[in-house]
Amino acid sequence: MRNRLIGSLLGVAAVLTLSTTLLAQAPRDTATPKYQVPNGAKGLFGVWNWKPTPDNNRMHLTLKPLPMQPWAEEKYNTNKNPDNPLDRGKNELNPDFKCFPRGPSRSWLMAEHPIEIIQTPTQIQLVHEWGTELRRIFMDGRPHPKAPVPTWQGQSFGKFEGDTLVIETFGINEHTWLDHAGHVHSDALHLIERLRLDGQDKMVLDMTIDDPKAYTKPFTAHLEFARSPYEMEEYVLCEDLLLSGAPVP
Repeated sequence: MRNRLIGSLLGVAAVLTLSTTLLAQAPRDTATPKYQVPNGAKGLFGVWNWKPTPDNNRMHLTLKPLPMQPWAEEKYNTNKNPDNPLDRGKNELNPDFKCFPRGPSRSWLMAEHPIEIIQTPTQIQLVHEWGTELRRIFMDGRPHPKAPVPTWQGQSFGKFEGDTLVIETFGINEHTWLDHAGHVHSDALHLIERLRLDGQDKMVLDMTIDDPKAYTKPFTAHLEFARSPYEMEEYVLCEDLLLSGAPVP
């Protein structure tokens, strides 16, 4: 019996020794993100300020004439303010003056309020100081819904093509404007954004507007941003108006 017990103990010890050796040789199963960010793309993350270029100004997504469908042109002509030299849309028709979100394309056009880009293991998040708005870009490879429920920001899905972040957004409701001037869109809008660095402190965005209900063909806009040391602040949309008790236009 004693010899059998000793043999059993020696056998257990051998198994434990072998197991320890195998574990030491096996590669560690470390948790990794759902996607890999190229080294050059890491510089996208941080705080950025939009800078108008010769192709746009503070009010327009682009200064080029847009290929509008007749109903969209008619609505734009109603929205725009011909008495305003900056061609900003009429206040009483502007979604801003009703305290609504600006939507994904127009939110980029905020020279006085920056944007912060944040990376998480499964998402990239765009935090807009204006209205303290958050936009989530899903990076885990999920398919976009075939019939998304329309929302102010839509549903965004991204991937990296080299060092370029490509974002596709669907399901944006028709209540937002594309820019401050009052260009409209339909709920069929498919927004494609391509973000990349041009040097360490410059980011460029090439945006494609594809909306066959509102425009006769897709068109693009080119926007540029400068890296900012600015620390984001809280900016509550319509705070003064709401606290004053004044009626919202």
